Amino acid sequence: MNLEALYDWYRREQRALPFRGSRDPYAIWVSEIMLQQTRVEAMLPLYERFLARFPNVQTLARAPLDEVLSFWHGLGYYNRARNLHRAAGIVVREYGGQFPLEPNTARSLPGIGPYTVAAILSIAADVPLATLDGNVRRVLARLNDSEAAPGDRVFSDWADDLLGARGDVSPGLHNQAMMELGARICKPGRPDCDACPLAPGCLARLRGGAERVAQLPRRSPRVAPIALDMELYLILDASETRVLILNDRESHFLKETWFFPHRLSGLPDGVRATAGLEQLCALGPCRLATGRFRHSITKHRIQGRVALVRSNLEADRLVDGARKNGASHHVWKTVSGSNLPGQVASSMARKALRLVDTNVLAGFAPD
Repeated sequence: MNLEALYDWYRREQRALPFRGSRDPYAIWVSEIMLQQTRVEAMLPLYERFLARFPNVQTLARAPLDEVLSFWHGLGYYNRARNLHRAAGIVVREYGGQFPLEPNTARSLPGIGPYTVAAILSIAADVPLATLDGNVRRVLARLNDSEAAPGDRVFSDWADDLLGARGDVSPGLHNQAMMELGARICKPGRPDCDACPLAPGCLARLRGGAERVAQLPRRSPRVAPIALDMELYLILDASETRVLILNDRESHFLKETWFFPHRLSGLPDGVRATAGLEQLCALGPCRLATGRFRHSITKHRIQGRVALVRSNLEADRLVDGARKNGASHHVWKTVSGSNLPGQVASSMARKALRLVDTNVLAGFAPD
């Protein structure tokens, strides 16, 4: 395999990304967490904004979780942000603010798996660990003309073999070149074999041309999505200037994220509802069904309905009633309409807000 051709291609064609060329483990760490299940194009503006607010691990560790989540808007999968925040606290408390460069220690941090460890340590500290993400697996399956299942151990063996054959090239450059090749050239379903620096040694191309290359890697069978129904309630106080929201530490979705009281059905264990929802909604009539929305979270497909409810209680008494009727793992507060989009961080909450009568929210006063 002519790896020098790959490295020459990478040095010439690599995208100018803000985290490229950095040797700062923290900046690389943030970029890798953000890129999980997120396209580079969607991540870049949020990455730069995040680092401007949290330029180092100490700043991130000191920040309230709510603020960290607010800077994660648009990326989804908020557990990534929660784990990043938790891990930052551990790095500051236990490792003096220095990201641990020993692989097993790094692996012990929340939200960090084998791929993330390999990416951070190889790029920041030249630790010889091969990265193995979806892009690299695809390249390896095609180079070896293999229909091995995505989780097969053979992919790790192939990745380690190529890393060992890199010569005097740094592990970080090798890993980034492999990932860039998968992202830019060896794409799923539509490879650009004519532009591939490794095409002369690609067994799939040699045996079956681009058609064979496009068939690999073998795809896992599709799992039917789980259909769920959600009723979501925007409960206004008596003055119609504030909305009740909660933070649920045991929620099925959006754990520890500010969201609206809701009822969710279709789960294996039956219906889940915000504790005390019946009492809260009895405080006022449902005067407006504002519409329906659809939303996907991992393997779940949610059909949602949003309803606006006017309480007979002022804001303070509404929160007291919610606390009295709610569960111990619920935290409640009210927020003004002008601040609501900044408080409910999830894309599902924002879909719900877009359905609300704009004349209602326009009357809200700022905090």
